[in-house]
Amino acid sequence: QFEDLSQNKAMGHIMELSINIANSKYSEDLDNLSQSGSWEWDIISGEVSWTPALFPLYGCDAEKFIPSWESFTDLVHPEDIESVRNTMDNALQTASTLDYVHRIIRPSDGDIRTFRCIGGVLTDELGAPIKVIGIAQDITELKSANLAFQETLAEMKDDLQRWGSFEVNDESKTITISEEARRMLRN
Repeated sequence: QFEDLSQNKAMGHIMELSINIANSKYSEDLDNLSQSGSWEWDIISGEVSWTPALFPLYGCDAEKFIPSWESFTDLVHPEDIESVRNTMDNALQTASTLDYVHRIIRPSDGDIRTFRCIGGVLTDELGAPIKVIGIAQDITELKSANLAFQETLAEMKDDLQRWGSFEVNDESKTITISEEARRMLRN
């Protein structure tokens, strides 16, 4: 069963972006984005390439570090390695998109950093995976800020109940409003 998605503007944009990432057309632009870069893994040859921005983010010397699946997994935090491998295995088996978070231990300074990787698996005409492409972004500071925000909310719980509050859940697309906030809204 086939469906022509070329007329769907959103799908067309996603397809164009995927092709451009695969062709590394935007690799310089990605390098200029804060804390991110792109990577590509040719499954057939085993060759892995990183844009220049990834080397310092992962704490690797671009002159000495040779990107590969093995050298990448050597950087992954021991507590995250099984999840990373399972995620990649699943993506390769199902030719699905990638969207996962993992920690690494940078060899340059031993710092533990958190990355979010998004990407996808390209297949041949028979559906066999031939290439994996993606973008990696260092989200360490974002995670720290989110944790600090959650801790502040927990500390302010009593005040928030007195003042009235609401919570937006992006996943379930719901808004929860406290009784105090409801009372204030009614007045």
